Order: sequence, then structure tokens, then C-alpha cells
Amino acid sequence: MKHRLFFAVDFREEVKAELYDHAVRFAEPIGLKVTPPEKLHITVRFLGDTDEAVIPSIIDNTRFLSEFTGMPCTFTKLGFFYRNRLPSVFYIHCEVSPEFMELTRKLELEVNALGFPGEGKRFIPHLTYSRLKRDPGKYFMTEVLSAAPLNIETEVEKAVLFKSELQRTGTVYTVLKQY
Repeated sequence: MKHRLFFAVDFREEVKAELYDHAVRFAEPIGLKVTPPEKLHITVRFLGDTDEAVIPSIIDNTRFLSEFTGMPCTFTKLGFFYRNRLPSVFYIHCEVSPEFMELTRKLELEVNALGFPGEGKRFIPHLTYSRLKRDPGKYFMTEVLSAAPLNIETEVEKAVLFKSELQRTGTVYTVLKQY
């Protein structure tokens, strides 16, 4: 059996509530749905559909992810990722330490050694607020891109290996391993 897996770092609930409130301020006027606070996280590596038999090896080879705990993060500028020149993801950037970035590189090497191909793109620490299914309009984009940086300072509470199940009512995350 296969499971859709990803690694993420998570934060205290109060921080996620504050980040959510900032996103809603921009998204609500145009009816954009924002990821609920309990689901906000930074994905550090998406594995995709993964054979259940490999999960114990993944967990055994990634125990070092507990080193993420306590690392500083500062949520700063709002922005967009684009696909075909249209905004596809509304996010907030997170400034992290060189040690944080080194752990993401180490994770990449470990999952590559387990047979997962490289992602082929540079890791950009961010928290996804919303996946855009339509053009949000110039006004929304201008407001977001001209917003002052938030500078919400926090620390990583934990690293997590999640199973993600896509359902009609939304995505359900299940913790497989907390580091």
C-alpha cells in the first residue's frame, strides 16, 4: 500500500493563529480560502506516494530531524509562486539559519539514498497560505506584494513526518513520526 508523505516543521498554535490572522486580512475581501491554522506548517521535503514497507527505513534514517527543534525562524514577506506566469501559491517567506538549511540538505541526501529522486528545485522556506485556483486579481496581488514585512519571530516546535490524504472535505494530515 502507498501513502502520500512529506516532512514538515511545525510551530506553536499561537504563532500559527497569528500567521493565519494576517493571511485572512488579505484573502477575505476577495473570498480566497486560507489554510486553517492547525494545518499551517513549512514543508521541508515532499516524498509523494511512498510504499508502506519503506516507512520504517525513512524513520530510522531521519532521526536527526529532531535538531530542527528550537531553531529560530522569522516570518517576513508575503509573496506568490507562479505557474505559467499566473500566481498559483500565496505564501509567507520564512528566514531561517544556515543550520536549518544544512538540515534540509542532509534530509535531501538521506531520502535520495532511500531511492527518492531529487526535487530539482531550490528549497525556499515558506508557509503556504493558499493554493490559487484562479487569478486573484491585480488589486490583491498589489496589496500583498506591497505589504510591510511581518517579522514574526518564533522557533520550530517540532519536525514531523506526515501522511497526507486528499479527501472531498479537504486534506487530512496524520502524524507518522514526530521528531
